[in-house]
Amino acid sequence: MSWDWADTQRELIKTNVLSNSGVAGESPDFQEFSISFLDDLLRGSSNLNHEVIEKIAHQLVASGQSLENAWYHFSNLIYSAAMSTSSDSSHQRLVELIFAFANFESQGSDGNEADDPEVVSTFKELKGFGWIARDLWNGPSNFIREYGTGEAAIQAWVNLNRFVAHLSVQQRLTPVEPLQDWLEDFGLWTISDGLEFRKGGREYGEAAAAWLVIAGSDIWLDPTWGKRDGNPGPGIPVRVGGIWSYRLENGATHDMRWDFWRERLLDIASDESLDESTRETMRQAERATEGIEASSQTSQ
Repeated sequence: MSWDWADTQRELIKTNVLSNSGVAGESPDFQEFSISFLDDLLRGSSNLNHEVIEKIAHQLVASGQSLENAWYHFSNLIYSAAMSTSSDSSHQRLVELIFAFANFESQGSDGNEADDPEVVSTFKELKGFGWIARDLWNGPSNFIREYGTGEAAIQAWVNLNRFVAHLSVQQRLTPVEPLQDWLEDFGLWTISDGLEFRKGGREYGEAAAAWLVIAGSDIWLDPTWGKRDGNPGPGIPVRVGGIWSYRLENGATHDMRWDFWRERLLDIASDESLDESTRETMRQAERATEGIEASSQTSQ
């Protein structure tokens, strides 16, 4: 990880406590549990099972807050943890946690907080999880205050997109109701911003590349990817960039849009005004999309 997420979160808590002296807030025990648990999960030193989810339920109930507020705090920390790393394995472990919540079932134990109907529904519905993502999708310029520099904010934004792309892939494999529909919308928004606008910018280009590398097979193999409510055009018609939208007027297809994205990856990769790291990210994404096409043709 590029920065010590857990220690940073603890410092933020200290700052908030000092600036809000005397104001009732979250339990220090709950805060420390949440940070330590997620940090261990990121590092691969924590396993997930039903007992672990029950322990989280106990901490939420014992936090001294309403269940809604405690869950909101915990959900925000999940996103914060995801944004702290570009590690695919760390993101996969966070994805596993999300699906463990969504698939949680009561064991019928008397007196166990995890069997409280409100707790069970909060987990299974992932209450508010999508709304947090929507707020974050306002873009990296909103992250500078927390992350300190534009560079750190951009990296957090790209990491966020990597995490949600992994969520999208798992949702295709083992769908759960609370993640239905919106994950792919967010991916299409990012790809459109990064590849369908001349002013897409490095942060949007790299985030778009991440989606094509991680979820590219799903996008290429399913012409309905990113569609909502049966819209006839490729993806969501209202979300198309200025240098692509004209192509929709004459029967553009899913394959045509994919090919356009590949062209744009190469365009950005050849832009000498960008740093070499960004250009290489674009080249890697283009090679990945080429490999996805070749693999699908071989399997036919």
